[in-house]
Amino acid sequence: AACKAVGDICTVCVGSLLSEEGLEKAVPFSDDFVVAIGTKVCSEMEQALNDKTVSVRSMALFAIGNTSLALKDRCAFLSMHHMLPLIYACMKDKDDKVVGNAIRTIGHVSYFVYTPEFLSNEGGSVSDDLKLYGSLLSNLTGKVHGVLCDATGETSRELTWKQRNSAKKHAWGAATT
Repeated sequence: AACKAVGDICTVCVGSLLSEEGLEKAVPFSDDFVVAIGTKVCSEMEQALNDKTVSVRSMALFAIGNTSLALKDRCAFLSMHHMLPLIYACMKDKDDKVVGNAIRTIGHVSYFVYTPEFLSNEGGSVSDDLKLYGSLLSNLTGKVHGVLCDATGETSRELTWKQRNSAKKHAWGAATT
């Protein structure tokens, strides 16, 4: 519940708000404050990603995704690049809810991270990044492919309704990510 609350707080308090006229307006916090909050959230959620409790891992991913959504339009000072390998590792979790939230979060964090400003400021090895992205794309397209094969009858695997529904959700998330 605490991780979900953190995600909700980031959405409501740090992101943009809609005015009565339907126009977006920035929440009146300085960039320094927003960076401090974002850094703290990322630090705490990194630890939560390794928790033994499924709901904690799942909601930590939710909070990271919401943080990236809240911050993407506000400032270009906070890097979430280091979070991608941690989030990507959650796609191998044994719980479907964690995997689904990892897919959602990868989409949000990637949108936040991969702007020209961030790419020009990031250090690190380009080849390591390419390996990670290649692996990530293979994993995401594999989820879509699996559901398509299931839908067309090309696979002989017998899935329960729950497994099939979960696979469809993962494929939908992978396709939009």
